[in-house]
Amino acid sequence: LSSSSAASDVYKRQINAEYGGGGPPPPPPPPGKGASNTPQKPTIKPSVKMRQFNWTKLNYNKTRNTIWEQIDETKVPLSGSELEAYFATNEAAPSSSPRHGKRVKNIVSVLERNRANNIAIMLCRFKDRLGFEDIKRAILNLDENRLTKDDVHYLHQYAPTQEEIELLKPFTVNAPPNLGVAEKFFVVLMSIPFLTERLGCWEVMLNFVTKIEAVSYTHLT
Repeated sequence: LSSSSAASDVYKRQINAEYGGGGPPPPPPPPGKGASNTPQKPTIKPSVKMRQFNWTKLNYNKTRNTIWEQIDETKVPLSGSELEAYFATNEAAPSSSPRHGKRVKNIVSVLERNRANNIAIMLCRFKDRLGFEDIKRAILNLDENRLTKDDVHYLHQYAPTQEEIELLKPFTVNAPPNLGVAEKFFVVLMSIPFLTERLGCWEVMLNFVTKIEAVSYTHLT
């Protein structure tokens, strides 16, 4: 017992000498607790509901000394509206079940389903900015203040085909109120003469300077 007591006294004296009599320091906090010196990234909120990705989010403490700590998302040259157009979720069609005492009519769809869904997603870029008639006037006037280069590109890409125009002609006079969104949009644009050709020429005009500069650079190098 005396030997154990002496060893204990020696251990205590070593601890006091090393830590100034205050005892050993407390253990470090477990991961995830305590304040982090890593600056918080700005929260980016899209204007439409986006698809969910099955990925594992990194804790801010785990991004130290990585590209995710150094990169400035606000300076990355990405088109937010283009990402929303590609990765927005499809809005659910109104249910035909009774709600609040009223029965919702089924949507009248003429276009192929995937085609109609893609057009509806594309139209999200104009949400709260331009209505169908506004888009029509902007196309007729080649109004670059209302439609951007990307807008013209997607309108040209999703312009109605001649076959779709023929299918929708009966709806130009008496369109039912429950006509699909893509169909309503096409009915409005169908009255523009040479719509596809007009959008194609406009897109060439908007990209002309950029392409000339690219050709000049290639020639000089």
